[in-house]
Amino acid sequence: MELVLVNLFQVKRNKENRDNSPTKYDIKDELVIADMVKSGYYSELFLQSEPYRALRQLMTSREFMNKQMSAIVTSCIVGQTSISLNLGVF
Repeated sequence: MELVLVNLFQVKRNKENRDNSPTKYDIKDELVIADMVKSGYYSELFLQSEPYRALRQLMTSREFMNKQMSAIVTSCIVGQTSISLNLGVF
C-alpha cells in the first residue's frame, strides 16, 4: 500500500463538479478522493530528514517567541506610559 497526499482544494472543486452540489458527506468525499487517486491527481508523500524537521520546528518556535515578546514589549510600553502619566499627577 502506498501513502499519497491529495490537495484539499482540488478535492472540494472536484466534489462540486461531480454533481454541481457543494454538499458534504463522507461517501461523496471517499468517491472523489478515490477517483482523484485513480486519475493520478495526487502527490507522493515526502518526509524531510530529521535535521530539516528540527530546523523547521526551531524556526516556528522562534517566530512564536518573537510574537510573544513583541506583545509583551507593547504591553509594557503602554503600561509605562499610563504609569508615568499617573506619577506625573502626584
